[in-house]
Amino acid sequence: MISCRGLEVRYGARRVLAGIDLELAPGELVALIGPNAVGKSTLVRALAGVLRPSAGEVLVRAPRARTVAYVGQSEPLPAEFTVHDVVGLGRLPHHGVLGAAHGERDRAAIARALEATGTSALAFRRIGELSGGEQQRVALARALAQEAHVLLLDEALAHLDVRHRRDVLGTLRRESARGTAALCVVHELALATYVDRCVLLHAGAGGARIAADGAPRDVLRADRLEDVYGVPFDVELRDGRARVAARMEWEETR
Repeated sequence: MISCRGLEVRYGARRVLAGIDLELAPGELVALIGPNAVGKSTLVRALAGVLRPSAGEVLVRAPRARTVAYVGQSEPLPAEFTVHDVVGLGRLPHHGVLGAAHGERDRAAIARALEATGTSALAFRRIGELSGGEQQRVALARALAQEAHVLLLDEALAHLDVRHRRDVLGTLRRESARGTAALCVVHELALATYVDRCVLLHAGAGGARIAADGAPRDVLRADRLEDVYGVPFDVELRDGRARVAARMEWEETR
C-alpha cells in the first residue's frame, strides 16, 4: 500500500534518516518506536508527503490524497470551526477544495469517525473550547472520515488519559481489521506490545536506521532496548505478550 526504499532525509548538512526500507501491508497496525529526536516524526512526514526526502523514494499504489491520511504531532486545528466541520474536512479528497461533503456517504463517514473516536457528543462545540486530548481525538476523527487505506499518525496517543489511549488503540485495531494499514509513533513501550508489528529506530553517526522490525515480542528485547535507549530494561513474556519496563535506578548522592 505504501513503502519507502533507501529513504534519506537531511536537515541542512545533518542526515537524520539513512537508508530506510519500510513497507506497510493492508490490515497491519505498526508502532514506530525509538528515543526522542531519533527521526520518528521525520519518517512519518516523509511517508505522508509532507517532507521531501533527500534521497530514496516513497511509493504509494494509488493517488496519495485519497490513499493516505496523516495526523501530525500537536497539529493546530481552526479554533472557530466546530468539531463536525473539522471532521468533515476529511472528505475533501473525495470532492476537492470547492466540493461539499453533504452526500449520504459523506454523512455516514463523518458519523462513523465521530463515534469511533468518542467525539459525537462534541460535534457542535468549537475547537477552541476543547482540551488538548479532545482536539487530538478530533484530528484522528478527521483522518478516519477520509476513509483512506493508510493512516500515518504522529503520536496519536499523546495528550490522552488511560481510558482514551485504550479507546483510540482499540479504534486503530478495528481499522486494521477492516484492511487499513496504520503506522503510529509510540513513546510508551507498554502500548507497543498491543500492535501487530514494531519498527525500532536507532540513531547513528550517519543518521537513524531501522534497528529491528518484527513482532513486538521479537523486537522488544531487553538487550536491544538497552542498546537503543541507553538504559536497562526488564522484559517479561507473559501469555505471548512482552511486558516492558525501564529500570528506574538512580545513584543517590549525599
